[in-house]
Amino acid sequence: METYYEYQTIPNKKLKKFIIKNETLHKYFELSWGNLKAKQYCGILHVKNEDYYILPKIADKDEQNFDIFIYMLMYAYNVKLSKRRTDAVRSLLMKQGVSASSIEVLPLGEDTNAYSDAEARRVDVNFLIIK
Repeated sequence: METYYEYQTIPNKKLKKFIIKNETLHKYFELSWGNLKAKQYCGILHVKNEDYYILPKIADKDEQNFDIFIYMLMYAYNVKLSKRRTDAVRSLLMKQGVSASSIEVLPLGEDTNAYSDAEARRVDVNFLIIK
């Protein structure tokens, strides 16, 4: 596992060659004067059975940056899951005759007001009916 930070030059020649060859990755990296740098994106690249982490550089300690990255991944997953849930409720309401233009969907992710992990994982969908 190799770790790089956003805006850092990628010194690994094998990884650099892979990124340059794959046009789908070009939007995440910048090639200038022969130097390949990660842009402001974070993520994990899996190349030939090796993992490369592109992390946000927020804290001075590497471990804190990794923890922040993992939290960002979990948050993104929670929002995606919330969107699926709210879309399912929206679809059900529309099948019951509610006009699509009168439904506003706002996926919020994990319940940040939860008192426990079990509460945070509960499947809640809140909605407001206005007559």
